[in-house]
Amino acid sequence: MAEKPSASETVTFVDHSDGSGSVVLMNGAVERCGPLLAELLIRASWRRDGSRFSRKEGAWWLSVQDARSTYAAALALYNDEPEPAVALLDAWSHGRGPEWASRSRGPLRPILDLPGLEAATAAGITVGRGDDGSRVGGHDRDEPQISVTLYGYADRAASITLDAEKKLATRPPWAYARPVTGSIQDADTRLEALFRAVGWSAPPREARMTGCTFESSFITINPVRAADACATALCLRHLWHGDLAAADAILTQLADRKPDHTHDRWLAQRQRRDNRQRVADAWTISPPILPDAETQHLEISLTGPSLVPASTPATRKAAEQIARYFHRESAYDFAPYIASDGGEQTPWLAVTTDDGVTGYVLGCAGMQRRDSAVNLAWIWLHPLARGDRRMHQINVDWMLDGLEANYGHFAIEGPYSPAMLAVMKRRGIGKNRQC
Repeated sequence: MAEKPSASETVTFVDHSDGSGSVVLMNGAVERCGPLLAELLIRASWRRDGSRFSRKEGAWWLSVQDARSTYAAALALYNDEPEPAVALLDAWSHGRGPEWASRSRGPLRPILDLPGLEAATAAGITVGRGDDGSRVGGHDRDEPQISVTLYGYADRAASITLDAEKKLATRPPWAYARPVTGSIQDADTRLEALFRAVGWSAPPREARMTGCTFESSFITINPVRAADACATALCLRHLWHGDLAAADAILTQLADRKPDHTHDRWLAQRQRRDNRQRVADAWTISPPILPDAETQHLEISLTGPSLVPASTPATRKAAEQIARYFHRESAYDFAPYIASDGGEQTPWLAVTTDDGVTGYVLGCAGMQRRDSAVNLAWIWLHPLARGDRRMHQINVDWMLDGLEANYGHFAIEGPYSPAMLAVMKRRGIGKNRQC
């Protein structure tokens, strides 16, 4: 039996003396260390523009700090100590470094000077925009999170949310299930009055409120006019704490304002458009189309399909759309992936192109990290790429071959569909790779 090479002969670090570094693999490092090493190098390469990953070669042109920490974790992993790699991946799960953040979205637009904005942010209410992540204010950890999310053309509409679900573990449930003082019935009556005062309805669009009582720990009001948003959030906060006098003062101001019917036509048109889109989403299976810049960034092959990790906002959105198709077709209660997920799942996209410019996503597979294991959690292919049809040379065996080329022999998580069981039987995947 061949002697196991030393760690220094399998994983090495190269400092390029320009602020970047590389982690180089030799002697079948991924086969010896398992899928966790591949996931570590993939995640490291996402954190800096221009970085590359190859299972045979390693991670190239990382920032020198990431390269050093990745190299140290890889050495420990080679010596059967997965803890440093797991800790490093956990530290990266909520963000991929300032360079990734700078390219993940465009320049943030400032929040408009909304009526009551200063008082709302001073009270710990978060006011932000849904499309670009702009945000001001922030909540106290000992308080329920109350947020205002602006959306629509010129930030005309807003959604108000009170979320105390994450705080139930730190205080008795009753402390968050009802206002601290005053009658819960009185607070619920004023909550209904607040909804009637600010709910923005323009047929066929009707305002809605969820969690219609303070017995609930999650309340939303949507839509409201942006001009009323901060006052609504403040009133909601007063009601939660049982300060009925302060809430009554805001309700009186809202009741005394003149009726406003501006932009009602816009709201109705938006609702009709959303309804058409909802029907289209429910009855069509359209491959996500990547922006031209994304296709060039991913270096998609011109002669055949490419299997690439979803490392940018546009590719992660494409993965989310595929996950919704998976959810719609399967018996799961929810989609297996959303673009805002943390860093514990790496979606891989099956992308093809006709002209080298526009990329079409015909499938996706989610590689999920479970502590020190990296497993295949789900896989979905466009119906025209299943069986013997091989749309654009893509099928399930091609995708699994590509994943094994990057991760080695990974486990596959259940439950399994009849089609997946047939694939596993055909490929000789036994019980040792099922979980």
